[in-house]
Amino acid sequence: MIKKRNLDGSLIQWIMNESGLGPGIGEIKYVAPATSSTSQFRTQLESMGVSSGDIFTLPSLAEAAMVGYRNDVMLVAPGAYLETASLAWDKDNTHILGIGGNNMRGDWSEPNVCIYTSGTGVANVLNITGANCQFQNVTVQNYGNNAACLT
Repeated sequence: MIKKRNLDGSLIQWIMNESGLGPGIGEIKYVAPATSSTSQFRTQLESMGVSSGDIFTLPSLAEAAMVGYRNDVMLVAPGAYLETASLAWDKDNTHILGIGGNNMRGDWSEPNVCIYTSGTGVANVLNITGANCQFQNVTVQNYGNNAACLT
């Protein structure tokens, strides 16, 4: 199982550069689509020694495994991640970095990192109550066609 201290130095450097956290990075959690003919990210991560217990198929599942106040980082592989309920981001100093690069004005149909909901009963995709959190290189969109779908 790969822990932060066993990560490749270039990955740690990239996370520090992207997040500005410096050496204060906590544990790393990964989000990747299930392995398929169009997505091999999960297989690639496991071949690098990442424990399957640290790879999740939804951001909400990875967020549940993160710990507040230690700068845990969620690395999200390109994919469209459909959440069926609002993701309560309630842990201080926890972060998301999309590993598909900048994702300006993208949506769920484009090949990059997108977290979205489509149900009319979900008012918020992310309900952020945690302090000092960063969200980079990710698009968050609510496709619910309802006046109550606010964010």
